Amino acid sequence: GVLAQRLVKRNCKHCLDIEPVDPLIRHALELDQKEQFYASTGCEHCNHTGVAGRMAVYELLDVSDSLRKLIHADITASEIHDHAVKEGMVPLTGNALAKARAKEISLAEVYRVRLD
Repeated sequence: GVLAQRLVKRNCKHCLDIEPVDPLIRHALELDQKEQFYASTGCEHCNHTGVAGRMAVYELLDVSDSLRKLIHADITASEIHDHAVKEGMVPLTGNALAKARAKEISLAEVYRVRLD
């Protein structure tokens, strides 16, 4: 398999607040304008940084038999990626977005580490 990963700043759960999101970022990530995201503002628990450590977001490309047959010199990386997604791979941006929806990281972090 092939692993792509990025480290992101984890939100401090003690000082979460609604994150103001630029409409251009919402558009770039293809998000609904009404969806709310959260970021930490800083408190005593996080030493006023808003950060409670780091966590990894990733995508894991499992080289299946069908993908192995598809790989040859004339195929592009995007074709391989599209095939892997059809087989169930969660892209790195999708993994990061799931963590933002769970209030674990900010949407700004998703935008910073996105691969698309």
